[in-house]
Amino acid sequence: MTAIKPSDRPVQNGDVAARVIDGVAYLMDPDARELHALNEIGTRIFALVDGRRTVAEIVAVIVDEYDVAEEVALRDVGAFLDQLLQKSLITV
Repeated sequence: MTAIKPSDRPVQNGDVAARVIDGVAYLMDPDARELHALNEIGTRIFALVDGRRTVAEIVAVIVDEYDVAEEVALRDVGAFLDQLLQKSLITV
C-alpha cells in the first residue's frame, strides 16, 4: 500500500455518479469526463467504501467473501483504493 493506510476511512466522492448494472459498477467523473467500469471485486470494494469502514475492515470483508490471503488482499485492495484516490473517485 502506498497513500492509503489500513486505518484510513475512505469515502466515495459525492460528485462522482455511480451505478451498478448487471454486477458492474460504472463510475462517471464529471470533472475528468471519464467513465470507469469496475470488475466484480472492484465493485464490491467500492460498495464498501462508505466512510465508516477502515481499509483494514474492507480487507477483512474481502478476505471473508473471497478465497484470498489477508496479505494479498491488503496489498491488492490498497493498490486499488490508491488508484481510485488518484482519480479522485474516493477521498480519505
